[in-house]
Amino acid sequence: MDRQIIIDDNHIDDHIDDEIKTCFNKDNLKSFFTFAGAGSGKTRSLVKTLSFLDDSIGSELAAYSKQIAVITYTNAACNEILSRVDYKHIFSVSTIHSFLWELIKNQQRDLKEWIKKSIVSEINELEEQQLRGRSGNASIERTKLNLRKIDLVKLKLLKDLLITQMVKI
Repeated sequence: MDRQIIIDDNHIDDHIDDEIKTCFNKDNLKSFFTFAGAGSGKTRSLVKTLSFLDDSIGSELAAYSKQIAVITYTNAACNEILSRVDYKHIFSVSTIHSFLWELIKNQQRDLKEWIKKSIVSEINELEEQQLRGRSGNASIERTKLNLRKIDLVKLKLLKDLLITQMVKI
């Protein structure tokens, strides 16, 4: 005998989608937070809200090349949401990591330089502590930490050198 699973959606939570829509009233914008267990319909509610926004302001967003950012935890969630909103260009769906990298991509050179200076400064500080400190376990740990930081700087310099050489070829 085949067993059939019947899902009886009693629509008890349907009012939540309407409440979320009210948060987007231009005269009274509100933040909201959705907390619910797995399989409870969070993605369904999100897609309903995105469809609502597409219907209400989608053409305005498209006309001004603006997007709605949708940030998720996983690539699987990104793909699921994108497919449910028909890959419309007004939605920028990404993981939190890719969203943040996109924000800082133009500052990467400055960030790398800051990190390199920071590591060199930390190495100098550790070397000074080593000169002032006594021998023993603390001295050994400072030496290990210093060597790890020196290795990081060497790797960075080597990588930069290799990239420079590859560009020249």
